[in-house]
Amino acid sequence: MSNDEQNVRDIWGKLEIIGKLISGVLLALITILIGIGVNRVDESLRKGALVQSLISDLTQDKERFRRDVALLALDRTIGDDDPEIVVDIAWQILVNKPPGFNNAAGDIAFNIIGKRPGF
Repeated sequence: MSNDEQNVRDIWGKLEIIGKLISGVLLALITILIGIGVNRVDESLRKGALVQSLISDLTQDKERFRRDVALLALDRTIGDDDPEIVVDIAWQILVNKPPGFNNAAGDIAFNIIGKRPGF
């Protein structure tokens, strides 16, 4: 075997090792990215279930305290991601207060609207 053939084999051997290292690193990165994606989907599903139950509490005639808590939780859950919907719900609570609905709920709704200027 000549020196040139040995050099070519050494180069291919080195390239094979580098290829295996790169594929191992890429596999690890893909696994990490998939894990991050799964965590985001899981968080979104939990947030969606919470928002659904809060909307249910807001739309039914319930005791004032439960409605206030639902409005506050909704604001803290999706208020930064979708402030427009939270302000719309708070506005509807202010405008369409049912009979016997005291001002405390209106104050909470008014505060939520007040802290989001531009809506």
